[in-house]
Amino acid sequence: MNRQKVFTILIIAFIVILLLREILVGFLTDWWWFNAVDYQAVFLKILSSRVILFIIFALFFLAFFYANLRVVAKRGGGRWREFYSDLQVPGEVLERLRKLIFIGVGAVIAVTLGAWASDRWMVVMQALNAEAFGMTDPLFDKDLGFYVFTMPALVFLKQWCLATLAVTAAAVLLVYWESKALGWAYEKLYVSPRVRLHLIFLASLLFLLLAWHFQLEIYDLLYSRQGVVFGASFTDVHADLWAFRIMIGLSVILFGAMVYGLWKKDFKIPLFAAGGYLVLLVIVTGLFPAAVQQFVVEPNEVTKEREYIEHAIRYTRYGYGLDNIEEHDFPANLTLSPSDLQEYSGTFQNIRLWDWRPLRQTLSQLQEIRLYYRFQNPDVDRYIVNGQYRQVLLAPRELDTSRLAPQAQTWVNLHLKFTHGYGVAMSPVNEVTSEGMPVFFLQDIPPKSDVGMEVTRPEIYYGELTDNYALVNTTEEEFDYPVGEVNATTMYEGEGGVPIGGLWKRLVYALKYGHFKLLISGYPTPDTRLMENRSVARRVQKIAPFLRYDRDPYLVVADGRLYWIIDAYTVTSQLPYSDPSTDGINYIRNSVKVTVDAYNGEVNFYLAEPDPITSTLANIFPDLFHQQSEMPESIVPHLRYPIDLFEMVADKWRSFHMEDPEVFYNQEDLWVKATEVYSGSEVEMASYYIVLSLNESREPEFILMLPFTPVGKNNMVGWLAARCDPEHYGELVLYKFSKQEVIYGPMQIEARIDQDPTISEQLTLWSQQGSQVIRGNLLVIPVGESILYVEPIYLRADRSELPELKRVILSYGPSVIMVEDLQQGLWTILSSGLSEMDPVPITIERPGEEPVILSVPARQAAQAITLYREAQDHLRAGRWAEYGTSMERLERLLEELERNLRSGGGGNN
Repeated sequence: MNRQKVFTILIIAFIVILLLREILVGFLTDWWWFNAVDYQAVFLKILSSRVILFIIFALFFLAFFYANLRVVAKRGGGRWREFYSDLQVPGEVLERLRKLIFIGVGAVIAVTLGAWASDRWMVVMQALNAEAFGMTDPLFDKDLGFYVFTMPALVFLKQWCLATLAVTAAAVLLVYWESKALGWAYEKLYVSPRVRLHLIFLASLLFLLLAWHFQLEIYDLLYSRQGVVFGASFTDVHADLWAFRIMIGLSVILFGAMVYGLWKKDFKIPLFAAGGYLVLLVIVTGLFPAAVQQFVVEPNEVTKEREYIEHAIRYTRYGYGLDNIEEHDFPANLTLSPSDLQEYSGTFQNIRLWDWRPLRQTLSQLQEIRLYYRFQNPDVDRYIVNGQYRQVLLAPRELDTSRLAPQAQTWVNLHLKFTHGYGVAMSPVNEVTSEGMPVFFLQDIPPKSDVGMEVTRPEIYYGELTDNYALVNTTEEEFDYPVGEVNATTMYEGEGGVPIGGLWKRLVYALKYGHFKLLISGYPTPDTRLMENRSVARRVQKIAPFLRYDRDPYLVVADGRLYWIIDAYTVTSQLPYSDPSTDGINYIRNSVKVTVDAYNGEVNFYLAEPDPITSTLANIFPDLFHQQSEMPESIVPHLRYPIDLFEMVADKWRSFHMEDPEVFYNQEDLWVKATEVYSGSEVEMASYYIVLSLNESREPEFILMLPFTPVGKNNMVGWLAARCDPEHYGELVLYKFSKQEVIYGPMQIEARIDQDPTISEQLTLWSQQGSQVIRGNLLVIPVGESILYVEPIYLRADRSELPELKRVILSYGPSVIMVEDLQQGLWTILSSGLSEMDPVPITIERPGEEPVILSVPARQAAQAITLYREAQDHLRAGRWAEYGTSMERLERLLEELERNLRSGGGGNN
């Protein structure tokens, strides 16, 4: 073998190695990672499905492609030989080269079409493992599972067959042209009889595929957009449906004509039949439906479309779960009094004053501790704190290595030293210090708590911001947290990551990341583990890419550890008659809850709301899902109805609460999401979590809610609530206001705030003194049978990033007030209709004794509450002497009240 051949072989080998390196490295690292997270069965199922589909479809194409080329290739290369005649190349060499080109082109196309099939592995697997919905479509009476699972696979198969036929036909024409069996002669197209027979054979297959195509088009009418609603309309059913059936018949007739032409070797019949087919195609599928729409439907559209509007309403309500919404009337009376502060204490003690946007800025200034820590958006949750049901805002303190100084962004620092975030900040939503800052249930590093909450494993190796790989258990100790001027260090004690103690794994990962220090440095040890895919969103997406995930993972503290919860959805765009959302889907269920351990990275998928799609997925991946009963009991109380789903449900409810077809057609009762003023601009209200009592027991519960207004108006027509606590999780309730009364909407309350001279004057004064006034979220808070409105006011100096909560605006009935203290403000606004001597209840609690509920004059009760609030402010500020004085005054007042009432015959209510 000469040097030139050796060099050529080496170049080819090098190119092959480069191409295979990416595949081999990707395969090995994925296999090791799936094995480390204990989902290797999922990896193997996906891989085997893709490989099998690739092989089957690639081989089928090759068989069909080469069978057709074999028919024409024997003729030899007329033009091919003429083209190379001047080169004096031997004929057998030219023929060998010609065959190699055929083989190479076929192989490339086979790989392409095989890869296309491989990419559609989930479509095929769902069709093969489909579960029934138990509900049929109104037109063809087929189970909805046929449209969700089987139809996508049939459409793909049809497209693949058409592509295979088109590519093969093009190759056949090219080879016939090259062999001079096809071309121009004497300014006329010349086609040899043999070529005509072959082309008629391919054309007959085309018409067979077209018959199948029109059959699928019939089912596709259930997704039509040409009517007044999504789904088959009057024209679709009475014109397009019959047009497609006619085209199926014509396609079969054309197939028969082609076969007859082949048998008789008569080329005129197929040719004339094909021409007639094209003319009828235009008339039957184009002109006929257009005429029906214009002359039959449009003159009396609402009558003709009534049946199909009913279908759209029914299936849209099913697709988004709207049919499960309970509807109740809400009287919106003005019946609240100070006595209800005790009756609905769970609601009043959890009114959210802290909006996540100013709180995030405040946390950044008070709790990030070091530049390289960062808080994402705080999440709303609820915890039992000192025996009370408390709504809180919680934010993880994650590590952001991009904030390290440029000279500190070394390989060791980025991947071995700064590996994890640390701890959380947790604040009650309704408490504020005298300086306008949040009160903390959890704060600082290491985590501290004044309410008995413990975080025994505060390290965050897996989070929302974490995205680079990390090496743990190396010879380099990890940075743990700052301690004054020095840093505490640690060594990882968990099971997260892929063990890479061996040289082989280190080599593969060095090739993957292009960091050969993984291979040659002395940092790795036999116990070293490599953590990758540390972003919780990317982590769960890699394991189960066939689920859709909520945009907002949230962190919970459970059993002293930190866990991420991610809501996962089963979705489809293939539900007949269901109106699509803006992103194209028309069916969604929050079927799966996913948890990720922030320390170990352990991922678990729990079935929260099994549906036919999750049942189908469970057939494909039997080891993927756990039952929700297997979820740790400490995590279950923190599950919440996800905002992404709620917003989608609310958006559809705006119009699909109208169940009368004529009302729906005219859009007579169309709703919109309420708007509010936030930071000086009118914006659409986002849904918000709140603690309310929705039942007769007055027990507080965590819900997600959103108010609605009529289109073009600002008064409220109702509010939608999603219940989140375990006993009623997932229940949707709509409360409707009477249409005979005007209930103020958020923008009307905003207008009343602007029109109040005292409030507007104060807000203007602050703005003129170098501070930015931030009007927080206006909360619509249902209490009993009444509506209360609360809006926090924040101040931020022009040169500061530290917003302070300064005031709270309350509106109830005709009253609008702005106060410093929420509880005092609630007392004031609910007492506005009382005289000083009207009795109100007040509870006296002493350690070791039963609480005593007394009815006392409103004036004295207000004094007691004022003294209590003063004492709490002194306590939080560390003013111990003033705190003692206020408590002594309060004690004397309560003793006097109790003594007077008992001596006068009063007592327990």
